[in-house]
Amino acid sequence: STEIDKIRSGPVPFQDGYDPNIHSRSEYAPLDAVEQYVNQIPLASQSIYQLEVRNDDEIKTLSRTFAKEVLDSIIEESKRFASSQD
Repeated sequence: STEIDKIRSGPVPFQDGYDPNIHSRSEYAPLDAVEQYVNQIPLASQSIYQLEVRNDDEIKTLSRTFAKEVLDSIIEESKRFASSQD
């Protein structure tokens, strides 16, 4: 079951002075990418879903109940997909 505390929106604010670390290719393991991927052991998983509206009228009708129904449906489909992969 899904619980929604708040629905809020907004762009990610600009980060003045943002200085990301840039890594060169030599800093990564030289294994073949597929081999490295196949040997990964996931510890957990995370899914992020973004609901979008087509116009301002849809925003007025969007409710927690409707969003919860949509997310519950997505979760059920995800469970079915995951169980079919076993």
